[in-house]
Amino acid sequence: MTRSPTIISHAFIGITLYFSAFAITAQADEIATNAADNANTVYLQLADAEQAALENDPMVAAALARARSFAEQSVAAGQLADPKLKFGLFNLPINSFSLTDNPTTQFRVGVSQQFPRGNTLKLKTLRAEWLSNAENAMAEVNARSLLRKIREIWLDIWYQQSAQLVIRENRELFQQLVLITEGQYAAGRAIQQDVLRADLELSRLDDRLLNSSRAERGLRGRLMRWVGAKGQLPLPADTPAIPAPVDSKAILASLTRHPALLQKSAQLEAQEHSVDIAREQYKPSWNLGGDYRQRFGDDPDGSNRDSMIAVMATIDLPFFTAKRQDRQLAAAQEQADAVWFSRQDMLQQLKSEYYWRIADEDELQQRLDLYNDYLLRDAKANSDASLQAYQAGVTEFTTLMRASITELDVQLQALRVQVDLLKNHASLQWLDSDQIQYSTKNQRQSERPQAVAASGE
Repeated sequence: MTRSPTIISHAFIGITLYFSAFAITAQADEIATNAADNANTVYLQLADAEQAALENDPMVAAALARARSFAEQSVAAGQLADPKLKFGLFNLPINSFSLTDNPTTQFRVGVSQQFPRGNTLKLKTLRAEWLSNAENAMAEVNARSLLRKIREIWLDIWYQQSAQLVIRENRELFQQLVLITEGQYAAGRAIQQDVLRADLELSRLDDRLLNSSRAERGLRGRLMRWVGAKGQLPLPADTPAIPAPVDSKAILASLTRHPALLQKSAQLEAQEHSVDIAREQYKPSWNLGGDYRQRFGDDPDGSNRDSMIAVMATIDLPFFTAKRQDRQLAAAQEQADAVWFSRQDMLQQLKSEYYWRIADEDELQQRLDLYNDYLLRDAKANSDASLQAYQAGVTEFTTLMRASITELDVQLQALRVQVDLLKNHASLQWLDSDQIQYSTKNQRQSERPQAVAASGE
């Protein structure tokens, strides 16, 4: 007696469902085991990665070291030059080398002091102080930029890790589709091309998984630059929390206080003091000194020859300024103009990024709401309906595959939009001038051997 294809199909589908239920039970046991293991797993939290990077970044440390250097220079720049001591024997006759024969023979010892032009010392001190402020601001810019970079890399790793989990879950569903397709083929309700297509899509999922794993390893390698071996730790599965600024309009008003702009402003102040120093060059510098002159021997009346003192002043005469002072002043003013234009460009960049990020914030939030409210739900319903229709023999396998792939794509796209939104939050926080000062978390001192540093090598 020959069995009908319908009976064979129903029997195969029943066996498939039995093994699927068995697989689900085994998967539940595996999930319980994994949950117990996860309780003991050490994760790389975002806050830990940020802290490690801020404490160890050499660029932030370099800017802070330059700031300390200029602070030290500001003290030295305000000091007078060292006084000069001069001494010697004058008018010694070379025929006798006698100290007493010639009444003009003298031993002289004197001291002189150089006084720079106008308020040059004070202006040099102020210039160095502003340069120190500029480097402190640059350290904060580097720290904020580093923090944004760490967050972006960490979020990309989290996306790849989450995407691999979604792909693995869908792979199990695709494996069930392969079994169902083989059952339909055995029952004569599917063609061989459907079986081959199911195997092909399963292999393509494996390729997606490998490609995501490769991308994750590359991102972890970048992260290890700042966090070391911690970059190999798994990330927590929970959605990271990077909140958007409460008042986005306040960010625009605070851009003039952004460290990147403060750095340019400090450089401009320093250059304005260079202009003032150039103006001081039109004033004379002074050199004051005094000598004590010891004479030897006796006068004709038998008395000792008198010793003498001398007081002297040397003054610069800046009469011919056309090719020196005028050119130096013009050069300093042009440099100040260049810094001012650079500051204006930085302000325009900050405003441009603000408007760009605000536009992205609104659109990304709308897209995420669309995925959460409609697309994920509809893609799941469409996939389930296609599976039921295919099992009932009322739709083609191509439609079922297209629905399953669409559901996977929608899940991955929803993850991508969520990560892009969190990245945008990180960029808005970079723009927010009211954030804490991150550069204070990096106070590294030089690690160079002192002997090498002293030798100048």
